[in-house]
Parts: sequence; structure tokens; C-alpha cells
Amino acid sequence: MVEFAVVANTLFLVLFTCIEFSRLNLIRNTAQNSAYYGARAAMVSGATAQDAIDTAKGLLDAIGAKGVTVTVNDGQALSSATEKIAVKVEVQYNKNAFFAPLFIANHKCVATSNVKAERYDFFFDGT
Repeated sequence: MVEFAVVANTLFLVLFTCIEFSRLNLIRNTAQNSAYYGARAAMVSGATAQDAIDTAKGLLDAIGAKGVTVTVNDGQALSSATEKIAVKVEVQYNKNAFFAPLFIANHKCVATSNVKAERYDFFFDGT
């Protein structure tokens, strides 16, 4: 019983640290994927910045991430003249982690994705 009392503290510390880092790694990977898929959603002709935001937030909502901010081309509207799509996803750690905010308060995960737009002004009918 005494041995368990001595070892249990270390065991639980390691266990909860692994869970915490796994959760933060999941958030980081999903933020990177959501920035990429958001940029892919906005790169096609006729897509809007809101399409990219909805796609990115939808992926992060699937894991229950909170404190998410998604910006497309620094808030500028997309048009047929837009050549580059830049999606930036920010997720606040203090709203998603259990113990990490005690040590890294006000830190956030930032992921960006830049793709070339596939926009055009003409209609191609295949002839």
C-alpha cells in the first residue's frame, strides 16, 4: 500500500501528461488539415471566403475545438482576379487543454495554407 502511494503520483502524472500532449497534438494536426482543406474549398471558381471558413471550422468542430479563428486572405474578399488563397487557422490552447494553460497561458496553435487559385472569367463549353 505504501509503495502504491509513492508510485501512484508519478504514474498519474505521466498518464495525464500523455493525454494532454495527445490532445494538443490532435488540435495541431487538425488545424493544419483544416487550413489546407479550407484553402482547397476556396480555390475553385465561384467559391467564397465563407466556404473556406465553413470547411475549416467544420473539421475543427468534429474534434470539439473551441476558440477557433479562421481568416482568408487577411479578410479581403475573393474575386475572379484573386490569384492566391491564404487560409490562417488559430486555435487557442487555453480553451482546449486541461493543464497546459497553467504553463503556457495565452498561447495558440497557428496553421496556414497557401494555394494558387483556379479562377477564370470565361466559360469553356468543351468545343
